[in-house]
Amino acid sequence: MTEPTRPERCVIVVDQTLPAGLAANAAAVLALTVGARFPQLPGQDLPDADGDVHPGLIPMGLPVLCAAPDRLAALRAAALDGQLHVIDFPAASRPPTTPPSQPSSPRPPQPT
Repeated sequence: MTEPTRPERCVIVVDQTLPAGLAANAAAVLALTVGARFPQLPGQDLPDADGDVHPGLIPMGLPVLCAAPDRLAALRAAALDGQLHVIDFPAASRPPTTPPSQPSSPRPPQPT
């Protein structure tokens, strides 16, 4: 499969069971990867009414949708069968939801 010069449509689909923060992180990582794979996607920088300039956005938009975990595999397979470009973010790539606990100070001696 050859890379298209500019995708006609682009969408991110995340696991609907993810907490909001992890879903947002997954979508952000995927969006960065899409931008790296298709650097021509962002449009020109856009000035607003106050004259502030905003970096180019993807003119076609980049919707973020949710699907059940079992549906994600089927969507991926269908996209690959249709020779669409697929970028994954496997669950194994996600950081742990809680960092390992480290005591901030030694425990005081216990009375006997």
